[in-house]
Amino acid sequence: MDRGHPIPRLQTVDQWEHEEGSNWSGRLAWLIFGFNVGFVVPILLVFIVLPVVLPEFHFRRAESTSPKRVVAYQVITHTPAPTLTPTNTLPPSLTPTPSVTPTIDNGATLESIFVAQTQTAFVLTAAAPTLPPTIPPSPTPIPPTPTPLPPPQAYTLEGVKFFRQGWNNCGPANLAMGLSYFNWQGTQDDTASYLKPDREDKNVTPQQMVDYVNRFTNLKAIWRMAGSLDQIRWLIANRFVVIVESGYEPAGEGWFGHYETVIAYDTTADTITVYDSYLGRDSRPTVTYPSTKFDSQWQSFNRNFIVIYEPERESELAAFLGSDWVENLNRQKATQVAQQEAASDPENPYAWSNLGTSLTSIGRYPEAVTAYQQALDLGLPYRFFWYQYGVFEALLQTSRLEDVLTLVNSTLKTTSYVEEMYYYLGRVYEIQGNYALAQTEYQEALQRNPNYELATIALRRIGGT
Repeated sequence: MDRGHPIPRLQTVDQWEHEEGSNWSGRLAWLIFGFNVGFVVPILLVFIVLPVVLPEFHFRRAESTSPKRVVAYQVITHTPAPTLTPTNTLPPSLTPTPSVTPTIDNGATLESIFVAQTQTAFVLTAAAPTLPPTIPPSPTPIPPTPTPLPPPQAYTLEGVKFFRQGWNNCGPANLAMGLSYFNWQGTQDDTASYLKPDREDKNVTPQQMVDYVNRFTNLKAIWRMAGSLDQIRWLIANRFVVIVESGYEPAGEGWFGHYETVIAYDTTADTITVYDSYLGRDSRPTVTYPSTKFDSQWQSFNRNFIVIYEPERESELAAFLGSDWVENLNRQKATQVAQQEAASDPENPYAWSNLGTSLTSIGRYPEAVTAYQQALDLGLPYRFFWYQYGVFEALLQTSRLEDVLTLVNSTLKTTSYVEEMYYYLGRVYEIQGNYALAQTEYQEALQRNPNYELATIALRRIGGT
């Protein structure tokens, strides 16, 4: 046989000798037939035969090796993930909520409801059901807030030291400003060393700031939702320090979250004045807003407010705040306020996101998901999820793990400097029983912020170091 002609694939020597005198079209036909058989048989084996023989064979998402944790599809076989023991219950969200452990069907692949349509917004892929027109009455009636003596028409809180923020440092800078009123001698570098050890960290939560005050100073602090302008005026006039969290859109830079320290108001001019660590300068540290604009910006963060006070004045503060002093009652109030605002201004995405956040805080997760869906349909800025995480908790608690993965990875495409994203990836993997991946993500969150307590608790829960 002439060895100058290679034997074609899928043919034996005998076949080749038999067909030596045949034409090339016959050989081509054999080649096409062999290729088709080689292509179709594995497909039939993977998608038809194996699922029948091995019921546990299915598709699931697996983490890629990308540093941004973009999820890739991977075909794997595995035994069902073990059921989490009672000690492995879901930890509370950043806003503590009643402990509810969802029932997870590890064999199901949930269709994602979120897509990153553009770099400026997330859009929902599934229609949102209609929310009930009113929030059912709370099982515990919310007592009325005491009516204190009215504050003066105008007031300025003297004695707050201004700090112009360093890079991405509005949280630490404003906390340092608030503490300076009480003769605290530190700087924003001191607060930042605990709040954000990584200078690139995009967000400091109100809870982190409250924890710093309560752990490392002789002062006390609380944070609440659904604040009002009247509350701010009374607090300032009675020498309590108030820091608010607001939406903020510098010209040409897009929407950000931003902290501001309130130092004055004027009811005649209908204004609120703040120390602004970003826009302010030592020669002119203040920014004065019309009350309506201040409130509009504040609304996008559910009107969160932090109060710093001296321990001996706690009873005075509690008497003024009334039902807002009781955390659970404040959450119920926030839910009612957001429901009313969503009903009166249904095209406002922040009213709906506030409703989702408030419902999450009282453990009403399915309704919270519906509210968040409506907010996403209306359009939220892509940086929104750098700062607010209630949607991840609501999706986890309603077993929508694929949706968590999609939204987390969409957020990580815009920045990798939000440790909470790795924490929620870890939560998904932990629920699925993939403790190795869960440990990797919790450790990644702690590498970015070693003081991130929820990740520490989670890592300990699954037996990590």
